[in-house]
Amino acid sequence: MELKNKLEIIDMSLGIAAKIGITVGSLILVYYCWSIDFLPRDISVGDGLLFIFVAVGFGTVYLFFVASLTSLGVLLRPLWHVLQSSGIWIGERWAKLRNKTLSYEPFDLKPGSIEHLTFAAFGLILVTLFSINDVSRLPTLLLASFGCALLWSSYQDVDAKLRKISSSPQPSDEERERIPRLEKSKALLPWLIISIPLLIGGVSGEMTSGTMRLLMLRNDDATAHIKKPYATILSTSGITGAKSEIGDDYLRYEHAEILFSGLGSTTVVSLKNLNGSSMKLTIPSDHILFFANHSLQQTR
Repeated sequence: MELKNKLEIIDMSLGIAAKIGITVGSLILVYYCWSIDFLPRDISVGDGLLFIFVAVGFGTVYLFFVASLTSLGVLLRPLWHVLQSSGIWIGERWAKLRNKTLSYEPFDLKPGSIEHLTFAAFGLILVTLFSINDVSRLPTLLLASFGCALLWSSYQDVDAKLRKISSSPQPSDEERERIPRLEKSKALLPWLIISIPLLIGGVSGEMTSGTMRLLMLRNDDATAHIKKPYATILSTSGITGAKSEIGDDYLRYEHAEILFSGLGSTTVVSLKNLNGSSMKLTIPSDHILFFANHSLQQTR
């Protein structure tokens, strides 16, 4: 392949990856906002650029997570075949007891390459980190990993069939009829792979929250200085603030959780009272200042 063709393929691949990253990142950002019951308001042109940056950040982190899980599933190919064979054996014995025949076509996982080994190492680390405090997540993460790997294998099969038909000098009528179905499957399978960890991984909340912290749009432990009348609203709700060094119009709240800030004209903050119950409040960004990353920052 000529250098020019290789560069064109790389340029096209980067363009497709950027579009997928922005699309996936935007969807996950919307999902995060929905999970905290918040919709950013008064988005300016600068905020629009920031939104694109955040979407790309979300997309990059999530696609890396999907690639790592998929590669881990590919690496655990022998385990999948053992589990599948065991399941088939149990199913056949159970069907025999009921005088029936088990009809099941085994799913075959394609072997991976050296690139899969690299991503699989990250996948193993991520699965361990997500499961270390909650072991019940391990089965769902492994299920998501195998699901992604199986869909990846299906994609390889579909791609190989399309290449075989296209390389044939005289494809049959049946092969020509299969081309549209195969092309639709090839276009759909990557999106199914992307959706698997979000739907059955069991860690979508932690992943989105972690990405928001990484992009410095969320802070789980901040000292917030909130201006009246919002400070008064908190006080009447049983969340008492201390005197603020900023001015008499402000009250200081320790261990505030900043759920969303820096994008739009409002900030979402969550605070707890003495009984441990929390209250979530959406505040105009010019009415709250908070300590984040050891420096006092105004959110707007």
